[in-house]
Amino acid sequence: MTDEDVDDFAREMLKTRRGIGMRPPFYAETASMKGKESWPFWIVRNSYCNSLGCFLTKDHAERVAATMNKESTLMAQMEGDLISHQEDAGEYYVLPEWALQYLPEKWRDHFQAMADDGRVILKSVDNELSQLVRVLHSFAAVVALKHVQKRLSSYKFELKMEAFLELEMLTTAFVVTYVRLHQGGSGSGFSRDSIPEKLRSIHDRVVDLRNKRFAHNDEHDSISNALEASFEDNRFELKFGLSLGYHIGGAKEWPDLVSAVESIYLERIEKLLARMKQKTGHEWALRSGPAPEE
Repeated sequence: MTDEDVDDFAREMLKTRRGIGMRPPFYAETASMKGKESWPFWIVRNSYCNSLGCFLTKDHAERVAATMNKESTLMAQMEGDLISHQEDAGEYYVLPEWALQYLPEKWRDHFQAMADDGRVILKSVDNELSQLVRVLHSFAAVVALKHVQKRLSSYKFELKMEAFLELEMLTTAFVVTYVRLHQGGSGSGFSRDSIPEKLRSIHDRVVDLRNKRFAHNDEHDSISNALEASFEDNRFELKFGLSLGYHIGGAKEWPDLVSAVESIYLERIEKLLARMKQKTGHEWALRSGPAPEE
């Protein structure tokens, strides 16, 4: 490598943007295993690792590091200008990767480097992203559970068959959704011990209600039935009596139980986002839309 090639070499290496190894600031460091002892071989690195994966002379390593720092600053300024312009316009644009070929070379290289860097970063948190998908899938059921609980709380008692059927429907939805969340799948459920101790008895009653009344035909203490038979005019008359027990509006502990379950899943999401930040050095946030209308 000649002196004239050093700056071009630094720019080309920076364009690769290979993950965390290509984040500034860069500095030259001797490759000696004895600390700061002078040695013919030097490397360019950042706080994470050897950025280039190759040996240079001391002078060349220092020039490459300086050029990479300078170019990184220019790239960051250009990216900041683009973001600022988008914010001022109140809109943003999505550019598919296949369209990069039609951009000016400087822009094309910049955005391609961003895309490549993004792939490396996403790959490094692939496990966390998979866990996040499972948690968010369960969180959709948490939202449904909250909605059912609010519907139960606003239920108005009436001595009409339609009202009893409405209560049966809402109670079934609450109990089945709650236990589905509890049992989960692929590690997405929650344990009895993860909810506050004062709510564990009501948790047990909801599980028992689901197992013995709504999911199976086992006997539950909220159901009783009787079959009466009478004989008259040489004919048997059968009369079936069914008694169903309900909490009007749901049990009083159910709102607290729902809040506890929601907190469990929110905490899991926060921990995953924090772990992803620690691994990549980038902030991670979930974009959310407006809350469902009640």
